[in-house]
Formats: sequence, C-alpha cells, structure tokens
Amino acid sequence: DGSDGGRLAEVFQEYSERETTEAKIVKIADLLATILQAEAYLGRGFPVGDIIESCREEAQGMIDEIREEGLSALLKAILVSKGR
Repeated sequence: DGSDGGRLAEVFQEYSERETTEAKIVKIADLLATILQAEAYLGRGFPVGDIIESCREEAQGMIDEIREEGLSALLKAILVSKGR
C-alpha cells in the first residue's frame, strides 16, 4: 500500500531530523547498541576505543537536549552503566 510507504518516509525523516523526543531516543538507542557492539570488539583486542568515545559523546549531547528531566536522568544512568 502506498500510504504505508509514505508513513515510513515520514518516520524516517523525523528520525533523521532528530527534532522530536522520540527520534532522539531512537538515535540514542542506536548509539548504545553501537557502543555495546564496539565494547565486545574491544574485548577481543580490536582498536575501537575511538568509536566508543565518539558514540558516547554524541549520545550525551542528544541526552542533554531532552527536556523531560526523569527521562534524561534515566538515559544518563544507562549511558554511564555501559562500559568504562
């Protein structure tokens, strides 16, 4: 159905623009998944420390943009609990 494709395009655009809280949460989840995968590679001796650090910095910046205090605190706690 063409309307499903249109809706998918709208959702992808929302994600890409990262203006809504929901889009930011999805991006943060993507970054956390990348961090977890990179930490697994790091444990096997691959030099991925730069990837981990850049994902952490980007995730922290996105978390700082979230205005819902409880949600922001939860996401910060999750980020801190991953690695280091």
